Amino acid sequence: MTESVGNSSKLPVRNWAFSSRTRPQFEISDPDRPAVAYKPATDLPVVFMDMELKDWVVLTKGTIVAIDTTGYLVPANGGDTTNGAYTYTIDDQNAGVRKADGTLAVAGDTAAVTANVPVGVLPLDVYQDTKGRYLNYKIQSDAIGILCERVIEVPYFTFADLGSQSTAALSIAAAKAKYNALAYAQTAGGNLVNGDFVQADANGKYIKWAPANVAAPTAAEIQQIVGQVLLVDTDFPKDMLQYVQTYPYSETPGSETGGFPGHLAAVGATKAVRIRLKF
Repeated sequence: MTESVGNSSKLPVRNWAFSSRTRPQFEISDPDRPAVAYKPATDLPVVFMDMELKDWVVLTKGTIVAIDTTGYLVPANGGDTTNGAYTYTIDDQNAGVRKADGTLAVAGDTAAVTANVPVGVLPLDVYQDTKGRYLNYKIQSDAIGILCERVIEVPYFTFADLGSQSTAALSIAAAKAKYNALAYAQTAGGNLVNGDFVQADANGKYIKWAPANVAAPTAAEIQQIVGQVLLVDTDFPKDMLQYVQTYPYSETPGSETGGFPGHLAAVGATKAVRIRLKF
């Protein structure tokens, strides 16, 4: 009789299943900063030159953006294909902007745009895509991210700030709105109030969502909603910051800015609006 110690298992042995090789994970990121890399469209007109870097910015921080049919970043246009059409200037000519057909833009050239749907907001200025132009220079990564589920604050201009609806001041201010991340009142929707939904204007800035029939908006109109106003803040300056001594170009709220936050003082706004993005 053979001597044995303890009990041996009668369960079968099975090789480890390497399921991860055939069933990889599909989750890539949280929704507030999706892990999706974009590049700006090459035919975008320039907005301003970064005077320190001598590079051109084509999309400014805070702009509501959409993705065109080729997968590039463009300003969301609220479905407006008329007012949002590009008209190239001498800046675009000097910057070497190439139109959709690959030819160089000349001041006065125009380009039609396609109605698009907003997908997010830019957290930073985006520079002109100059890939292939220089052998040893690229100012910005090819991977541009966007913001989605966030609460943001932008300068806000009311009708009283812009002038009467019957004057040209409103139209002029609306045209200038493409140069800054801001919200402004416009004829169709009027001034923003707490709880209002907002959408993009023709240049990716924030205006009141104004469907033709509020009681029964179309699916296309609903797609244009960017977020909801949580607070229209008119209580500036705060905490007596106007009496805090600050030095010129510090961009710090204080005597230099009249006590207003830097992003309001930079564009001459006295009000701000906080928006919860719906993406």
